[in-house]
Amino acid sequence: MTVKATLPNLEQYRSSVFQCLQCGLCREYVRFSDNAIKVCAAREATAGFEAYCGRGKMSLLRSLLEGRLSLNEQLAEIFYTCPTCRNCWEKCLCSNMPPRIGIDHVAIYEALRADLYEAGYGRKEHKRFIESIEKEHNPYLELHEKRVDWLPSPHPPAKAELLYFVGCTSAYR
Repeated sequence: MTVKATLPNLEQYRSSVFQCLQCGLCREYVRFSDNAIKVCAAREATAGFEAYCGRGKMSLLRSLLEGRLSLNEQLAEIFYTCPTCRNCWEKCLCSNMPPRIGIDHVAIYEALRADLYEAGYGRKEHKRFIESIEKEHNPYLELHEKRVDWLPSPHPPAKAELLYFVGCTSAYR
């Protein structure tokens, strides 16, 4: 017997998940006008395993919402492998071929990731990042004091027309 998972974040996207027609445009797409060939990066990285492409993930999501599947490590691995490049969304929305459904796959995947994390299926990297943000105010495991090392002087001028907030990435990378 499968116990239905608590999926408060994913539940917001229930109608979108069930709109997926399983057409497969999110798997791979060839545009003849300019010879563009786009393939789902996660599917390509996993030797074409269907569960890693948009259609496969939408099928898994449907099973979750119907209570036929529970959250688990293997499911977490599938959804954390996705680089959220939006290629599946682009094909679903902008395809020259019908149907043009326009499901926001990435928003749905991120909602499930939140549910996975809240259920204890976050990756160990998540824990490290959270600890680093809490302790050093950045996800790079860098000392907070080094945040301004790139500046010619450690403090902004007393008066300026414009002030630019760099954020973590620009400051540390």
